[in-house]
Amino acid sequence: MEMLSEHTLIGWLEGYLLTGRHGFFHTYEAFAHVIDSMFNQHAKWLDISKNHVPWRASVASQNILLSSTVWRQDHNGFSHQDPGFIDLVTNKSPSVTRIYLPPDANTLLAVADHCLRSTDCINVIVADKQKHLQFTNMDEAIVHCAKGIGIWRRASNDEGVEPDVVMASCGDVATKESLAATAILREHLADLKVRFVNVVDLYRMQPASEHPHGSTEREFDSLFTTDRPVIFNFHGYPG
Repeated sequence: MEMLSEHTLIGWLEGYLLTGRHGFFHTYEAFAHVIDSMFNQHAKWLDISKNHVPWRASVASQNILLSSTVWRQDHNGFSHQDPGFIDLVTNKSPSVTRIYLPPDANTLLAVADHCLRSTDCINVIVADKQKHLQFTNMDEAIVHCAKGIGIWRRASNDEGVEPDVVMASCGDVATKESLAATAILREHLADLKVRFVNVVDLYRMQPASEHPHGSTEREFDSLFTTDRPVIFNFHGYPG
């Protein structure tokens, strides 16, 4: 069902979910702010229901798909550019918020499959609606998305040694650009040891003490090292 009224659509979806069904709310990244307060209220309701009302049954997660992104609005770009909805989501309870930025179509399928099976969360998926390169086969995508973050060996040349630099990316266009930069580095600085890390689950960047999907210090350091420069190409605002 489609109409040009985000608050009506998200209200429909909330009611639909509470009847035991599953669904997606699909909008443009910049227009998601129309439902900021409705998102806030649903997140608060889920947090209390999940953590403080033990007799309430679980409900299917609210899945928000943002498919027109800051990078690719070729005809009306300025009015449609605002990746700030991610900021809003990170301000809510970590027990109910999830953010995924799949780098290609197969990882998008793997993420969507996971989100539709999940309960009592709000899953935000950011994936451009334009055509993009395909980096993973389906088996690779499933494994990568299950981990939420990982080293892409085919783009790295640090096997068995510490890298000189870590190139990292989160988001489809951000990943493509970071891979291009890595290719240039390897062409012109052949001796430079580069490790390429891709992030699908944004909350893997947080400490495990702050979010259930967070990384331990050991996990984080095993990817990003403790003392090497990291160039992190991210879809949203740095904060």
